[in-house]
Amino acid sequence: MAFFQRKKEDLSDHLSGGGQAGLLDAASSDEEEFDVAETIRRLEIVAKKQVQDLFAGEYQSAFKGRGMAFLEHRQYQPGDEVRWIDWKVSARMGETYVKQFMEERERTVMLLWDASSSMDLGTQGRSKREVSAEICMLLALSAVQNNDRIGLIIFGDDVEKFVVPKKGRNHVMRLIKDMLRYRSPSSSSGSERGLSLALQFMQQTAPRHTIGFVVSDFLYTLDTTNLRLLARKHDIVAVTVHDPLEVFLPHTDHSLLDETELELIDTSETTPSSLYQNAMWFSWLLAVVFALVGVLWGGMYLWVGVSSALLVAVMGTYLMNVGPGGVWTFEDLETGEVCSLDMSSTAFTRTYLESNRARREAFSDVCKQLQMEHIDVSTGEDVMPALLAFFHARRKRAHG
Repeated sequence: MAFFQRKKEDLSDHLSGGGQAGLLDAASSDEEEFDVAETIRRLEIVAKKQVQDLFAGEYQSAFKGRGMAFLEHRQYQPGDEVRWIDWKVSARMGETYVKQFMEERERTVMLLWDASSSMDLGTQGRSKREVSAEICMLLALSAVQNNDRIGLIIFGDDVEKFVVPKKGRNHVMRLIKDMLRYRSPSSSSGSERGLSLALQFMQQTAPRHTIGFVVSDFLYTLDTTNLRLLARKHDIVAVTVHDPLEVFLPHTDHSLLDETELELIDTSETTPSSLYQNAMWFSWLLAVVFALVGVLWGGMYLWVGVSSALLVAVMGTYLMNVGPGGVWTFEDLETGEVCSLDMSSTAFTRTYLESNRARREAFSDVCKQLQMEHIDVSTGEDVMPALLAFFHARRKRAHG
């Protein structure tokens, strides 16, 4: 399930993905249009500079053309391969001519974009929807700069929208607008069925050797059957966009644990929540003692006792409700289901971490099994390093 924090000192205000109906639910139509335009403008400025400065040659080197295309005839020169001699033209011209070829660079790139409600989650200032849109823009601008056609398939529970592959910067801008303006239905749950239908749709519509980028959070089981069939005809790359909250749990200061800290978590049977609850009761008991001492001794001890009692009582309450421990309420972005979880329970922590680790490892195994390349991007990080690392690795493999 894709959760966002809903209650606990109203911390839901800090999350950018608080609605089920899309990226800009709360805005009016005019404000919404303005926000989309501003987002597109910001993405365009950033993406254009990155494509020009960092992607120069990377995309072209990573994705070879479909083969060699005939360019022209020219007269034979010593050293030319005999197999390229065009005997018919040579006989007609009275001189020996050879065929000259060039690499056929033009390709079709298809973006398969997950628009389910789980993509609205964002605890780091940007939602998965926004980060995935930036990734798609970078890929689309790189493709257009390379004179490739770029198309779009938006999917949730079904294939929601299809944009025919075309060339040109204006076409790319239209794709990004379609993505940011899209409203996922309240019932859109980003299931395996939606991805399966999107893969089948690409299989039916895309020309052979299309480069397909599947951009999703992949919180569901992969459809290996359709992926395997698609990979036989096309070049498929999985792009995972995740939020740190889907991998790590909030810790004592409500920050997100990094992987090193996660390895240090005690997995014994001791329940931290009970320890903090006991500390809370002890604090309140101590507060009562201070208050009684102040009342019995009177005078200045009364004020000292009452003040100490209040301070200790506040500290005890903090231990249960703000410090490590406490019950947090979460809502599933896709189903609206609400549940309460003890965030300090070691048993829950262990289950949560093991479940996420198992899911990520299973996804990685499927990618290896299908020989499908994989890019992993976090909403809390810049997307460029991951994309550049992918292009570099692919280029090395392509050139041996």
